[in-house]
Amino acid sequence: MTTRSGSLGGPTAASNRRVTWWILCLAAVVFAAAVGTWQAQAILRFRQPTVDHTLVGEERIVLEGVAYRLTGFHHGADLPIRSDMRDIRDSDVVSALAGAELVQVVLTVELVDVARPSDTVFCDITVEDSAGRSWRSDSTVGYEVAGPGTSSCTGAYEKEPKVGVPFQVGTVFQVPADVVDDVTVRVRLSGGQGRYLLELRPR
Repeated sequence: MTTRSGSLGGPTAASNRRVTWWILCLAAVVFAAAVGTWQAQAILRFRQPTVDHTLVGEERIVLEGVAYRLTGFHHGADLPIRSDMRDIRDSDVVSALAGAELVQVVLTVELVDVARPSDTVFCDITVEDSAGRSWRSDSTVGYEVAGPGTSSCTGAYEKEPKVGVPFQVGTVFQVPADVVDDVTVRVRLSGGQGRYLLELRPR
């Protein structure tokens, strides 16, 4: 009887070790999956950061002593050309590439707090569709399209903005014609104590 009991004890201990090993393997797999999910979410948050404020139409917002407002959103296969370039181009319009449209965004910026240095007011303007695709400004056509001569939120070159005096920032994008009615404007703000992401909905 003693010998038989001892022989049963051996396989049982080995079986317990195998169960423990499988539990450890399963735990490792679950941990690796959790880490992978966290990393994927972190990458997604980096690529698609959370919007801090959403504005519709010409709603105005003041952040760290600076006011922002979307005051222009024009698009079409053709946009008016700058008057001083009509003779050079022999045309009244700037045309988009085939299958695309030009989108002109006009952001009105106003320094409302004298304590905020104007040279710290930085912004990065893009347009994005509902699928998360984004487009950066096209500096070539942006230079040719009629509109604000300023393209920086710090103000015009060698001309410091005055407190309480709004100025316009113009940017032009070239996007596929089939998504132009779906895009919103994204403005990333920096230079102050915080960083913000604005979503500006023209309609």
